Amino acid sequence: FRFGHGHCGARNFRDWVFEAYDADRLEWHTLYDSNGMSPWADRGPRPETKYFDVDAFTSTRFRIRMTGWGCMHLRAFEVFGTVLSVVSCGGVPAPWPG
Repeated sequence: FRFGHGHCGARNFRDWVFEAYDADRLEWHTLYDSNGMSPWADRGPRPETKYFDVDAFTSTRFRIRMTGWGCMHLRAFEVFGTVLSVVSCGGVPAPWPG
């Protein structure tokens, strides 16, 4: 995923996780944990957008969750990967699970 933080407080944005919802287990699965370190700790006043590699995980719901004190000034956010359609038996598309 790609994530950009605003100029305000990027160096201090260090307590957060990126999660995907596991519909089979009815729980959130952590794909990335900042472990108390800001990805922008070593950057100047204009933080760049960062790319984060995570293990493959199938989900339609994602979130960034703060795990500590602070503020989040989201500048850019992009989730990318392979998108698969839901197909029922016989090759007819199944209705969207709603």
